[in-house]
Amino acid sequence: MKQIVGIVLCCLLISLVMSSCSKKIDTSSVEDFSIQQDINLNKIIQVNQTRWIIGGEKFTKSYVGRFQQNQLNAVSLPPDGLQTEIYDMATNEEGKMVCVTNSAGLFLSSDTGNSWHFVQSPIWREMKGVLFYSTDSMLIAGKGSSNYGYLAKGNSEALGLHVEQNTYKFELNDIERTPNGALYACGYGSVLKSEDAGSTWRFLDVKNDWFRSMYWKDNQEGYVLGYEGSIVKTMDAGLHWEFLRNGNNSFFKRYHLAAISGNESLVVVVGESGLVLVSRDAGSHWKTVRSFTKQNLHGIFMEGENQFMVCGAQGSLFRITLAD
Repeated sequence: MKQIVGIVLCCLLISLVMSSCSKKIDTSSVEDFSIQQDINLNKIIQVNQTRWIIGGEKFTKSYVGRFQQNQLNAVSLPPDGLQTEIYDMATNEEGKMVCVTNSAGLFLSSDTGNSWHFVQSPIWREMKGVLFYSTDSMLIAGKGSSNYGYLAKGNSEALGLHVEQNTYKFELNDIERTPNGALYACGYGSVLKSEDAGSTWRFLDVKNDWFRSMYWKDNQEGYVLGYEGSIVKTMDAGLHWEFLRNGNNSFFKRYHLAAISGNESLVVVVGESGLVLVSRDAGSHWKTVRSFTKQNLHGIFMEGENQFMVCGAQGSLFRITLAD
């Protein structure tokens, strides 16, 4: 009898979990700005009043586009150097912009994107993330051919680029800076933190996924996203972590996740096959946005309380407005 009761309770628990995961959130509108090109669109970044979208094809094309008046138009990039996929973009207070690529090449602009020039890095390792940690200094996170990771520094013109310290035994995918100047980097099974402008890094107590993206709401509250489906949160600048969603939990549907972002009202996650997850309570509960595309999604840009843009494979670009 006890065994039968246990089985019934277990079935009820599974039913409740599956029910909670199947809840959908409706959209009031989906605007499609996709371009008819066989390229990835990876990130959406706003610089002053201009929105930029970056991407390309891994080995054959670099892409930078301006999104203006609800239309995406490619900008002219210099033809010299290796044309490979752009993974990240950063800007500083002086209007300098930098894009990093699969081939360790950099596209640089000194006039807020009006003109560009190409620099080939001597590091020759795939570059996944970039930021300016001061007006004249950039920091790059990336990986090598054997899936090792590195952090490199250089000035705003990409001069003097060098690996800052010994390489790691795992690739690094994203690097972010909080308002107080703390730096965070994430990669395969690890999250790192630096409080001295990247001179030294320490491991944080969070692991067990291939961490691909971070969203830091402020100096204390941060989210780290794992490709295998994990969403992890800290409320004390990385001292302690809570798994909001554990990708290794067999009760959860298997998702491949790519990017996370948010604002005061929402936290948004995107992933494979058009997946969009939304939380209105800082990650305690998640709902799936009703399907509007089958393309893998790679990037998010928050526009308003219930509105955001997403980009992804095959030139896909959408503006989503959620129903109240």
